[in-house]
Amino acid sequence: MKAHREEWVSYLRRQGYNSVEPLAAGMEGAVYRLGGGLVAKIWDDRSASDLAALQRFYADLLLASLPFATPEVIRILEAEGSAVTIERELNGRPLRDYLDEGDNVAVPAAAGCVLSVLRGLGGVTAAQSARDLPVLGANEPFRGGQSWPDAVRRLLDERTAAFGGQLSDAVPGFGILYANLSTAISELAPPGSEFVIHGDICGENILVDEDLNPLALLDWGFLSTAGDLAFDASVAAGIFNMYGSSAAEIDRQLRRLFEAELGYPAELLISYRAAYAVITSNAYDPAGQDGHFAWCVRQLSSPEVRVVLG
Repeated sequence: MKAHREEWVSYLRRQGYNSVEPLAAGMEGAVYRLGGGLVAKIWDDRSASDLAALQRFYADLLLASLPFATPEVIRILEAEGSAVTIERELNGRPLRDYLDEGDNVAVPAAAGCVLSVLRGLGGVTAAQSARDLPVLGANEPFRGGQSWPDAVRRLLDERTAAFGGQLSDAVPGFGILYANLSTAISELAPPGSEFVIHGDICGENILVDEDLNPLALLDWGFLSTAGDLAFDASVAAGIFNMYGSSAAEIDRQLRRLFEAELGYPAELLISYRAAYAVITSNAYDPAGQDGHFAWCVRQLSSPEVRVVLG
């Protein structure tokens, strides 16, 4: 994570942006407000070529006329070994500002907001630029010419080869569970239509108005691709309230909502949840010593996953 640095403020001013102020810092980098409706993002671990692919993807999203705003990259710069994007600033407050980890039910307006985002994405057939995106910091396109099930299974195999030992130590019976998960993903029929997948629909990444209507969806690229939107729905339900005391119940409420409103089978959502847990278990800490790894272990150890995947 890049912390805010005065050197970046000076650099951006030398590029002609006189009104520079720190705005946010997250897993992918630091963001500065530049004035005039623009922001600058200083990226962690992304090259200019990576961001050129993301710029093409963003341009296709704009052409899709989604019912909420998405980022637009105006310029790509390189400085001090880091890539920098100049982007349009998106309006609204994070949905997370209206949520509390102590909630014991999914706030109806917030749940409806996430459902609206998923419905919006369900109206956009993915362009080639979505298939060309890498995921999890890789250098090559995630999809390329592979089918959706084949690409997901390949990523599962790659992540398990790298981090499966840690998962085996933490998840009882991981070997059998993983074998059944791999089979379940392999047997999926390719979706009839491939939609744009965000991959990280959470309260921090949805900007809303005061009535919790979605205004913008930001921070694409972590797991953004083309594929089965049920994957996005499963992830969104799970990370809506990850660490609260009622997280599991809120997760179930949202999955039932997505089953009823979007027609996704419960078993498919649970299988995709297990896949997401394996894929991202060590995404933030290769040593598996963070809260996200512990959350992934809980997902893989849950009774629902055990029932669906044996």
